[in-house]
Amino acid sequence: MAKLEADDVHELFLRLATGDHAGFVGGCAEEIVIVVRHGRESVTLHRADVGAWFEEQYRDSGATLCSTPSVVYITGQRAMVILGHALRRDGVNRQYQTINQCEFDDGRLTRWTLSPLNLLEYALAWELPAVDQLLPA
Repeated sequence: MAKLEADDVHELFLRLATGDHAGFVGGCAEEIVIVVRHGRESVTLHRADVGAWFEEQYRDSGATLCSTPSVVYITGQRAMVILGHALRRDGVNRQYQTINQCEFDDGRLTRWTLSPLNLLEYALAWELPAVDQLLPA
């Protein structure tokens, strides 16, 4: 099994961040489990469907999203990546970060768990309906 390198993980998420979905998908296993920790269920996707799934998450938002990856650590076939996101919608700028726990098999991404570091910032950025429940009383 090939050693997982921080540069390779950074390059993989840089491809995603710059909209190179084909390049990102090239680094995924044939099936990948994606878990989004903000109320949505996890999905298991075939590699060919990952790019379309990602685009679908943002297509109807009316937002412009710019992301920047930082690899925090690598251990064995696991990596931790922080993605910083800047989002603009209707003239309003928002920023938030996600922690991305990644599992690889022979250098291919097999499981990806995304969690917002600050749920309120995330909810405000994406105008989630439950944002009012996150605000202090």
